[in-house]
Amino acid sequence: MGSGKSKPKVKARPSTQDYKKVPSVLSEYPPPKVPSSHRRDVVKPERLKRVSRTALMVPVDAMAESYDEFLNQLTRAAQDDVEKVWSIYIWLGSMTSELVTSQGGSNTPMGYLRMVNDRKGDMTSFFTLLCRHCDIPCVMLHGVTRTESACQIEAAVTDDMKDKWAAVYLQGSWRHVHVTRARDPSVKVKNHFFLTEPDEFIFTCLPDIPEWQLLHTPLTAHEFLNQPFCSPEMLSNGIRIVNPKTGRIRKKTGKVFIEISAPRQVGQNLAVSFVLRGLRVIEADSCVNGFAGVKNNTEKDIYDDDEELEVSPSFPTEFPPLLERYVYQTTKNNHVFFDIVLPVPGIYQFDVLGDLLDNVDDFADMPVMCQFKLISGNVPFPGQLDPLPIAPSLGWGPTPYLSKLGMKTLSHRGGHIYINPEDVITIKFETLDDYQFKVELHHDIVTQDHLEDHVSHYAENGILSVTLSVPAEGQYALLVYAKREDGSLEDYENVCNYLVLCSNQASTETERYPKRVLRERLEQTTESGTYDELWAALEDFQLHNVEDRGEVDRANQKLHYFKLRRGLLDTLKRRNMFVLKESIHQARSSKFEAELQPEIQKAEDYMCRLQRLAGYLHPIEKLESKVIYEIRSYRSPKPVIQDVLTAVYLMFGEPIEYLQEWGYIQVLMAQSGKDSLQKKIASLDPDDVAMSSVKEAEDVLKPYDLRAVREASPGTAALYVWVQNICKEKRDPTPRDSVTKDSSNTRKSLDTFRKAFIPMENSHLKRMRREHLPTVAGRRA
Repeated sequence: MGSGKSKPKVKARPSTQDYKKVPSVLSEYPPPKVPSSHRRDVVKPERLKRVSRTALMVPVDAMAESYDEFLNQLTRAAQDDVEKVWSIYIWLGSMTSELVTSQGGSNTPMGYLRMVNDRKGDMTSFFTLLCRHCDIPCVMLHGVTRTESACQIEAAVTDDMKDKWAAVYLQGSWRHVHVTRARDPSVKVKNHFFLTEPDEFIFTCLPDIPEWQLLHTPLTAHEFLNQPFCSPEMLSNGIRIVNPKTGRIRKKTGKVFIEISAPRQVGQNLAVSFVLRGLRVIEADSCVNGFAGVKNNTEKDIYDDDEELEVSPSFPTEFPPLLERYVYQTTKNNHVFFDIVLPVPGIYQFDVLGDLLDNVDDFADMPVMCQFKLISGNVPFPGQLDPLPIAPSLGWGPTPYLSKLGMKTLSHRGGHIYINPEDVITIKFETLDDYQFKVELHHDIVTQDHLEDHVSHYAENGILSVTLSVPAEGQYALLVYAKREDGSLEDYENVCNYLVLCSNQASTETERYPKRVLRERLEQTTESGTYDELWAALEDFQLHNVEDRGEVDRANQKLHYFKLRRGLLDTLKRRNMFVLKESIHQARSSKFEAELQPEIQKAEDYMCRLQRLAGYLHPIEKLESKVIYEIRSYRSPKPVIQDVLTAVYLMFGEPIEYLQEWGYIQVLMAQSGKDSLQKKIASLDPDDVAMSSVKEAEDVLKPYDLRAVREASPGTAALYVWVQNICKEKRDPTPRDSVTKDSSNTRKSLDTFRKAFIPMENSHLKRMRREHLPTVAGRRA
């Protein structure tokens, strides 16, 4: 049995290549198309870490050698093309002008690095040259890039946005690599721009040739420029903009709603804040026949022809101070919501700031995560223009910062509280005993001294209770502070805030701002929200006694739809045909059958697939342990038997280099429990099999047919047919029109297996022992 893999070698290249002229693309390259797999299936971070250490240890003197000698050193730890490309990428990111020497000729890596230093070459061309030397197809793409230094949502492409990057062909797909970002000091940015997913890369870069976006539906230049700006750190952390999908938001009413979401692990440690800036007020002379025509420097209307905004005949001519007090920010279920009221017609810029809590010292210093341009053509309705009492950096309601301190709310989970003037309410938190607390009540006009008697608190047995009342109608801000027992007075930190609203009457014509927010949020989430968002919006709506005008019934119906849909999608993950069948029946029996038709069809197709997979497994389940043991006992099996077992273990992701040793296969076959061969076959999901493994297995089995395998070993024949079926399933997971239609295919699969699987009598076992096992004398020796 071999002890390791052979070192990858870089093929020699003719020495006549002109290194000064690197063509952008070569004619023999495959055309661009959407990648067939995800980045996570290609990039293995732990393996790249190991490769990085080797690549960064290559001595500077090696660059003065030939390209072949240098690349052999640079990629000596790489086991596949992905790791070779990463070695080149990470090495280029470490290059500085101080490393450039006069050693080596012009046709060496050091020679080209000198050209880069003299501005006669560039890193993207150098990267392309190195990849092609490793027999890895690489093209250079020209286009525009939106960078952090110019992240405004522009109306047109400018010269400073023009850029160049690369695309490499790996594992059957083209993938983007932004070589200059390899020099970014942020590890997350560096990793993000290596084989970036096309739907993430398009937020930053737009190639001149649309096909090289590698998207099913390429974006136009107008669509690209109108996207929200999203930072690489935001995208690499899995944070996404839920609403809206455009970065230029036009509203006639002056009301804007923005929502972002984060994966659970990130959301629980995410600090978010914002900055709202007024860029330009729409002036009266820009109104024509009651419409605002907002012009840019080229006098071209920035609105679409059919999206002109009506402007009030009289409106303010300047932005009010403290614009941040017109933004209501809340956090719930790893989603952050911004309800914005634009107080005067004009153009605004809204920046969402964010970072992981572990990195935050000051909320105002956090980097920009995403950015929007807001355009309002009218003054909001009366009652909407009241600014909030304060604009806390944490936002309103519980946030991840509260959880980080070991606290959680027990009573009020939203960002606002309704109260009558004569009411006294209690807000409760579960907390650690080693904190001291203080609470404050603020109002826009009433001084804090006059409000001290209306708020108090006490902590006992790990529970913080805050008692609250208000002197009159209006909007108040309740701020909760905490500090360690051994801290000074200055150590108090703001940990939670609530917007407190007091009113004796609720007008059905014009609701006060927070109540209207609750109604609008429930309506919006009923129309386009997720299950969790809708459930939370309905809970808040009912908790604060907002008048029901039919919204509750519509929300409950939508929740029932979500439950049916979630039931269908959840059963797809469980691979249980009986549960799946029941979910399909419930969906078809409901009033939402038409809306759920895509999910129903997907579930029925998946049931057909499960039936096929069950058919593939039927003969494998009949394989007796002694048959597996017999095959494993062969000292020198026939090539066909070893190749079939090689193909089997390729399905489980084993490297083909190791499987060339029969001893390695014997070790794998000796495993028991969940790692036994039969258990691994039974639990395999074809979706987990890499296409590269499928291709390798097909190449290994290409010389054989079922008859030849059966003659060598009937037990191996069952494994042979199973591998062929998995490869076929992976390449063409053909859906079926109905469960019934697939029954005949299942029976055909079973029949094929039954022919392949011939019960092994003792005579068969004896014949195989004679052919594959050493003699008794040999074994004794």
